[in-house]
Amino acid sequence: MPKRDFGQVATNSLEILESPLTLLPGVEPVFSVTIAGSGTLASPTMKLYKGTKDMSATNLTGSMSVSGRTIVCKKINALTAGEWAFYIYYTDDGQTTERFCRFSVAKEGAS
Repeated sequence: MPKRDFGQVATNSLEILESPLTLLPGVEPVFSVTIAGSGTLASPTMKLYKGTKDMSATNLTGSMSVSGRTIVCKKINALTAGEWAFYIYYTDDGQTTERFCRFSVAKEGAS
C-alpha cells in the first residue's frame, strides 16, 4: 500500500502531511500533493464531499495540473461548517490510484 501524506494550512496554501485538518470558514485552499516514486502521473480528477453529499460542482473551481510528481488540485471555495473530504484520482505509470484527505470546517463564533 502506498504511503499517504496529508497537510497543514497556511494562508490559503496547503501542503498535505496529515489528516484530518481543521480549516476556518472563508479559507479557500489549493492543495498540492507530491507523490513518492518515479513513474509518470496523469489524468488527475478530484471529488469533494460534505458528509456523504458530493459538493464538487458547487465548491470546486479551476483545473488540476501535474508537474513532475506533484498534483495541483482544484481550488476549494465557499466552505461552510462541517465535516468534509476530498479524493484525488490519477494514474501512476498507467495504474489508477487515489489519495484522500478529511478536514473539518469550524463553526464561527463557537466557544
